[in-house]
Amino acid sequence: FNGEILFGAFERVGLKYGGVRVFERVDKNRLVDFAVASMIDPGTFPDSDLAQFYCPGIVFYMQPREVENPLAVFDDFMDTIDTLAIELDGVVWDHQRQPLTAETIAQFRQMLAR
Repeated sequence: FNGEILFGAFERVGLKYGGVRVFERVDKNRLVDFAVASMIDPGTFPDSDLAQFYCPGIVFYMQPREVENPLAVFDDFMDTIDTLAIELDGVVWDHQRQPLTAETIAQFRQMLAR
């Protein structure tokens, strides 16, 4: 993925470039609900020369114990992933680098509901 294309897509879905050089979903209290990092070590995105930046993939992550309503944040997390996958013509993989299935999503939701 090219940096300029990524930054545009991230901004269109409401992700903000954060102080740690990743993109974040920030809630109404200005707390981070989830973030998106680059698959290129160290996981950050540049703040300049976006046209020259390329990465093979992006990684979404959230910390359920750190958010007010984990299920609602997870739903937003998944909606954002799905929207970006369509817009960027990407493939969504799970935490084991397998195609993400409805069953896996249901398992994550069940864990969060506990």
